[in-house]
Amino acid sequence: MNPMRTLAVLLILLFTPGRSTQAFPDRHGPAANEVRVTSPVFSYLPLKTDLTETTESQDGAPVVHRTWTAVATEGVEVIDSTDDIPATAALFGGMDLVEVDGSSTLESQSLSVELWFRSDQVWDARYWPGSATLVSKFTSGWASGDWGIIGGSLKEGVNEGRILVGIGPSGGTDVVLSSPPDLNDGRFHHLVWTRSSAGDNVLYIDGKVVDRAKDSAGSIINGRPIQIGGESRENGGRYFRGTLTAIVIDTQVLTGEQVQTHYDAVRVAPHLPPPVNRPVDFATDIKPLLQKYCFDCHGPGVDSGGLSMGTRAQVLEGGETGPGILAGNSLSSAVVQRISGLDPSQLMPPDGDRMSPAEIGLIRAWIDQGAVWPASEETPDPRTGKQRAHWAFQPLRQPPVPTPAKSSHAHWIQTPIDAFVAGKLETTNLEPAPAASRSELLRRVYFDLTGLPPTPDQIREFLSDNRPEAYARLVEELLASTAYAERWARHWLDVVRYADSGGFETDILYEQAWRYRDYVIRSFASHQPIDRFLMEQVAGDELWPEEREAMSEAVTVWTLGPWPNALDQFPEMLEYVRRTDQVTTFGEAMLGLTVGCANCHNHKYDPISQRDYFGLEAIFAASETWDRNTNKKGWGKGERNHFRILRHASSPTPIHLLARGELSQPRGLIAPSTPAFFPEGGELPAGAAENLHRRAELAKWLVSPSNPLTARSFVNRVWQWHFGRAIAATPNDLGLKGAPPTHPELLDWLAEDFRESGWDLKHLHRRILLSATYQQSAQRTPEAMHTDPENRLLSSFPSRRLSAEEVWDHVHATAGTLERQCHGPPFVPALSEEELRGLYDIEQNPARKWPVTPEQNRRAIYLLNRRSFRFPFFEAFDPPNNSVSCPTRQTTTVPAQALTMLNNNIVALQAMAMSERLVREAGDDEPAQLGLAWLLAYSRDISEEERQTAGDFLAQSRLSYQSRGIDRPAARALADLCLALFNSSEFIGTN
Repeated sequence: MNPMRTLAVLLILLFTPGRSTQAFPDRHGPAANEVRVTSPVFSYLPLKTDLTETTESQDGAPVVHRTWTAVATEGVEVIDSTDDIPATAALFGGMDLVEVDGSSTLESQSLSVELWFRSDQVWDARYWPGSATLVSKFTSGWASGDWGIIGGSLKEGVNEGRILVGIGPSGGTDVVLSSPPDLNDGRFHHLVWTRSSAGDNVLYIDGKVVDRAKDSAGSIINGRPIQIGGESRENGGRYFRGTLTAIVIDTQVLTGEQVQTHYDAVRVAPHLPPPVNRPVDFATDIKPLLQKYCFDCHGPGVDSGGLSMGTRAQVLEGGETGPGILAGNSLSSAVVQRISGLDPSQLMPPDGDRMSPAEIGLIRAWIDQGAVWPASEETPDPRTGKQRAHWAFQPLRQPPVPTPAKSSHAHWIQTPIDAFVAGKLETTNLEPAPAASRSELLRRVYFDLTGLPPTPDQIREFLSDNRPEAYARLVEELLASTAYAERWARHWLDVVRYADSGGFETDILYEQAWRYRDYVIRSFASHQPIDRFLMEQVAGDELWPEEREAMSEAVTVWTLGPWPNALDQFPEMLEYVRRTDQVTTFGEAMLGLTVGCANCHNHKYDPISQRDYFGLEAIFAASETWDRNTNKKGWGKGERNHFRILRHASSPTPIHLLARGELSQPRGLIAPSTPAFFPEGGELPAGAAENLHRRAELAKWLVSPSNPLTARSFVNRVWQWHFGRAIAATPNDLGLKGAPPTHPELLDWLAEDFRESGWDLKHLHRRILLSATYQQSAQRTPEAMHTDPENRLLSSFPSRRLSAEEVWDHVHATAGTLERQCHGPPFVPALSEEELRGLYDIEQNPARKWPVTPEQNRRAIYLLNRRSFRFPFFEAFDPPNNSVSCPTRQTTTVPAQALTMLNNNIVALQAMAMSERLVREAGDDEPAQLGLAWLLAYSRDISEEERQTAGDFLAQSRLSYQSRGIDRPAARALADLCLALFNSSEFIGTN
């Protein structure tokens, strides 16, 4: 120690170890002679100590509290209180070290260490050993049962000025907590570290949680005394230069509210008017003040900053910066601090008259007395009534099937679906269209369920089957096919923004993303109940760990979002972007709600608060993306790995409510929770290892019978995938700003029927496909065009253009070249050199190029699906935006489609292949070739007029080739005809 320093009082240290009993209590309560004593543990060396004892009764037994006032005998200078902090403090000069005698007997696994510090010392060394020791019980070696609080940096040589807390439980691994930077700014800061016996560690700075970590819960007891201001075991001492005061070491774990109160008692209390010393009545004392000073910006229906003050619950919940009041604690209540003007930049109200000290005293007393707010005095938010009345948020009940008023409709109705549709048609005096022809219905249901055309043999077989149940039998055959699973998996992949790469500048490949795609295909092929299907993707690894491989593939969906690689060097931001993608995708895909709108503020229309949003983030924060081969964390740590799976984080990232969604503006800590507005919503159950079950709790809530959204959302999507338009036309937004359903009773009837069937998708398909509504023709009457131009009431079947994948599959199926290999890695189609350069120039590393394999004619669902490169053929036909959930594909008619079908080399090759197929299967008989061509292309017989036109075209084309001396004129003419068929509207549509 420096002998030049003045001898004076150093610090007050309070130590409250766990209770020690002198007699064992019986199981009915403490024994009569039991005395619990806070044992003397330490004083400073070389210090003398003045002992003060107080005795109080606790749980019926006397408890002796002992406090030592440590008096320095040399070395550490004492300074008086300052404007910065009203306490006597000890000044450490950079060569001072105080060792606490007796602290080697500290035998508690749970601790709270609290102190105030001030320093402008350079803290630029990483843990271990850091730059400066504040409090240390470190020992030699890693995981040696020790702990310590130091100043340092996460980047060697950079003066970040962080507080780092190291915990090395015996037999475990070291855990390090880190504060935000720039705490060596020459101002006093409040520091609290708590550690429970279960190994839960929390670091607080200035009253707020800044980091959490869970250690192995091993012992942190060792025989080494506590050292303050330096570390004698470390070469150079790692001495602290600055000021310390009010060090408190306690074996009880402080709560967050206690920490906040301790901080506010120093920082806030001296600057607040005192509370009035009388009972306060809300109606006469408080509500007039709120109406006068607060309601202009925070009254019912007005929520500036996310805070509405119409009800007690709203004020307790708070806004973007956290709860407005803390009942029983006015000192730490944000409203009190704002109206008192502690921070002039946050003074409330910002304009006009301010509250007087007496009025603030009333507010304080009301809060301290429990913030009693009678229900009769609440003024509900007018938006809440609209939210509660909104159709999508109502409990799911099956309405009665209506009885048609018109006898013609009664004869038309085949299923309950038809009764609901007929009821709507009657309101506009529209009639349903006649039934589609059998060939039209055949083509429609084949493309609808399989994405493929029927073969000529399948056409002949169905048209020759005159049994009444022929169509129902066909539906069952198609539902049992592999092609059905591939087609319907593609629908779901749109919704969950599936891709094989990360997008942005480098579009890094996710080389095993296809395993998730195959999981979806297998799920549809096995006709898995949809509730199980959804639960597996949310938390299959937690709910069914015995099915590890399949479940790890299911939850991979949360690792496949866009990867903004520019953030590789900013891991916290990258993790935040990942969680934002996960929560937004979950809300839109599984609930049909725009949950992501609550990232920056409470949702403007739907009952989703910003607290709800970050509660969902906290659920996903318990999981990390990992490399299945190298077992290295892969996302958010600056590493590029391509074999992503989801697994539990060793220590879940603490989630704070972020003001305006800005990572740099954290507010209160948020517990994992589901949206509170909905039944069974709210915080997830706490308890041991809760972080291993967060997604499981979310999955259970998702398909709970009380959740009104999930079944409605999924049934609405299925209706869209059959009819081209959902009953509620915004499938990702069933909220107040989404499109209202055209047939709300039908949607509810189908959703409840779906749930009662055990979430059986085949059952739902049958309901729809066997209805007269589905089997209508696509013909529209002038009356229907005038009354219902968009055909929302379904007076006929909506015609549709094939999707990009269907056009690809149809071209290859018609040509006879479609390879039906299922599952496995994606393929790259035959591309020109220029197109290949466009595909590969994104990724500069040649070793990362996806191989071009001979299997180039597989179904389009197996195509390599990069985010920053679209294959030209597909780009023309409105592929999905795979960076976000895609609820509905656009359907455009643009010149690029005709140009693609006429000039794309792949289409030209398939036209030649089709012509060869016609010759191979029909010989040289031209009428037979034409008949087969029409069956392949249009799924119907050729008309005589079409046969004549096609024959004339072939003759003229052959003559043209012959006149120019081009070889094989007949084959070329037939290929030209096939190309013309590909380019017809009928080829790329269904009706």
